Amino acid sequence: MKLGSYRDGDEAEHRSGRSIVIDPDSLRPGARIRCAAWTGVIVFTNTLRAYSDGYTESDWSYFGRGFMVDYDQAGLVFEREPNEDHSLESDHPEV
Repeated sequence: MKLGSYRDGDEAEHRSGRSIVIDPDSLRPGARIRCAAWTGVIVFTNTLRAYSDGYTESDWSYFGRGFMVDYDQAGLVFEREPNEDHSLESDHPEV
């Protein structure tokens, strides 16, 4: 199962340096994501009501639409939607 995809579906274009925004409706917990120099793992998405172990809808739904990333450099950061600074590092869940 893919844990995320690019909005226009072309990862090769993104890797070539073209700015492509990730489709927010495709993000899943466990995907590795990069935002500029930060890297992290998506731990939940309220948009799709999908949560990693230890994160529950009842605890986090008040944030509204968006997704939470546990960044290696900063800890938990809630994002309303991906932008041109975000890229997918891996669509495989963290083990």
